[in-house]
Amino acid sequence: MAEGARERRGVAWQTDWGEEFGGSNPDKLHRLQDKRYAPVGARLSQNLLGRKEHHGQVERSHRTDDEEFYLPFLAKVHTEEGLLKKAAGWVYYYNLERPHYGEGMDAKPPFCKLRELGYDLPEEFALFGARSD
Repeated sequence: MAEGARERRGVAWQTDWGEEFGGSNPDKLHRLQDKRYAPVGARLSQNLLGRKEHHGQVERSHRTDDEEFYLPFLAKVHTEEGLLKKAAGWVYYYNLERPHYGEGMDAKPPFCKLRELGYDLPEEFALFGARSD
């Protein structure tokens, strides 16, 4: 992709229609775009409704969350604060350290792959505002 095109287009954060990403509420979608995505040069994009084939990656990431985060750790967490801290650590690990083996990933974490593709994004982009400290 040409450098100028990458700069103009930015990164699209594609989601299903889950409420945590605005659902079908236009006000919430605009607030999320303005507060979370625009500051890091990204835009929120939703999969087309009724097109289950577009949900494969989202559903696969949910499975990974279940198998590698919730199942091994949830029973060990006893407070909301503990869950939030553990979840922030998981988000950091998943996006900045964990090898990914999908097509074209070459065992790189997603954030590393974005940097390799020429996207100059702050680390916060991959953390969704979570802090693991």
